[in-house]
Amino acid sequence: MLYIGIYPEDYTIEKNDLVRQWVAQGFVSKAHGQWPEDVAECYFNELVNRGIIQPVDTDHNNEVLSCKVHDMILDLIVHKCRDENFIIATHDIQAMIGLSGKVRRLSLYLDGIIDGTILETAQLSQVIALARFGTSAYAPPLLKFKHLRVLTLEFTIGNHGSEIPDLTRI
Repeated sequence: MLYIGIYPEDYTIEKNDLVRQWVAQGFVSKAHGQWPEDVAECYFNELVNRGIIQPVDTDHNNEVLSCKVHDMILDLIVHKCRDENFIIATHDIQAMIGLSGKVRRLSLYLDGIIDGTILETAQLSQVIALARFGTSAYAPPLLKFKHLRVLTLEFTIGNHGSEIPDLTRI
């Protein structure tokens, strides 16, 4: 459940993306002859059944394909993530100044023009999961993330251009 804190408010989460991220992070493993992806889907369905995540899109068999998290639940999850140092989710790169050596999973919600010099100088090699959302064309310096296992990049076309950074070096 805490991994949902990586997503921004009002974001539509695709079930397949979330399931793959859980497996890539090692949160889910093979159990009782089921593949990790199948176990993760069961966990996803359990979150839906408990009302922690709300279905957005379903298929003809009423299988949930995407979901959202209620703002109050997301606030609780993000607060718990910060307390447990599980995920640091921020709109403000300036907030990274005192946290750079502690962050294991980082979620950036970037809109507008971004001055990335803080991330350029921050110690980020220990980050194992990076998610980047928003309309900004700024992309963090991916070569600084030496132990990165899960990378989620979303570049929403907005007022600030639609250029996608060059990812050929990763």
